[in-house]
Amino acid sequence: MILEGDINCIRDPADTIGHFQNSRTLAELLHGKALENTIKQNPVNPMFTHYSPSSASRIDRLYLCQELMAKEHGTEILQTAFTDHNAVVLRLAVDTPIMRRGRGC
Repeated sequence: MILEGDINCIRDPADTIGHFQNSRTLAELLHGKALENTIKQNPVNPMFTHYSPSSASRIDRLYLCQELMAKEHGTEILQTAFTDHNAVVLRLAVDTPIMRRGRGC
């Protein structure tokens, strides 16, 4: 299971410069489905996904089930043009069967 999107709430005060708005419903959903946050905030160099004149926050969220967290190979926040949100990129290592053709296959 993957839960991602512009969630518009903060789970950790380290994810914002500005107003902290927690969601009990989101916390219950994450706990009930055992979903984990893919981005761990670096306190020395925090990264945010949404910017406004008075604040910055990481409201664009990406959560994975434990099975997919084991296959996670990195999450990045990338700057984008023409929007007040940055892009969140997830890299997963997935098992893909190798298709073979020819003799002996």
